[in-house]
Amino acid sequence: MSELEEIPQCGTGNEYDGRMGLRISAIFVIGFGSMFGALFPVLAARSKRMRIPKSVFFVAKYFGSGVIIATAFIH
Repeated sequence: MSELEEIPQCGTGNEYDGRMGLRISAIFVIGFGSMFGALFPVLAARSKRMRIPKSVFFVAKYFGSGVIIATAFIH
């Protein structure tokens, strides 16, 4: 019966360091980066000062569509 009562001395191997501040700040960095990436084309297309050729928007739009479709196929 004493064999059943022994507690294994194995380590868990988990050296978790949460760094909660970095995780929370990463959410905001990703959010602001996404917001910039989504709003820049809209604002650039409406702005008269920024002369971005329509072909650039065309290529970027279809490149983004290809990324979304490829992600859908992978998942």
